Amino acid sequence: MDSFESGDDLIRAHPHPVFENVSQRGYSIWYRIDRHGDEFRLLGLEEMSEYKDLSEYKDLVVQVRLREQVIAEADFSDDGTEAHCENVLVQPAFLKQGIANAIYVFAEKVLGRTLLNFWSGDSHQTPEAKAFWAQPDRRPRQNWC
Repeated sequence: MDSFESGDDLIRAHPHPVFENVSQRGYSIWYRIDRHGDEFRLLGLEEMSEYKDLSEYKDLVVQVRLREQVIAEADFSDDGTEAHCENVLVQPAFLKQGIANAIYVFAEKVLGRTLLNFWSGDSHQTPEAKAFWAQPDRRPRQNWC
């Protein structure tokens, strides 16, 4: 579960300007998918299965690295119907370089669905997150995939 794999193959299969941007800066994207269907069954949460297929529940962790150093990381949840970001952190020295945008586009490609602005209107959503979602290319439900 702790091993990340390179996102290079996925990026080559789905070229996008945000990937070019991070690559030109010397950054690389890595990811890990954790599937949770079996864990839910073991916890006795079968009642959830009447609404969704438990095998579809998964988490995605995406990292952006500069050489071996992790400079950004985000966690995403996907229940098989909808996906959203749980949290994202870009190290302060690397802000305003399009890294978060690249992470989100990458997550949408991996998960095969457009991410929802799940935390919209929540008092805990940071000003940076609000600004991110206000971008013209981040409108909710826009189909990127």
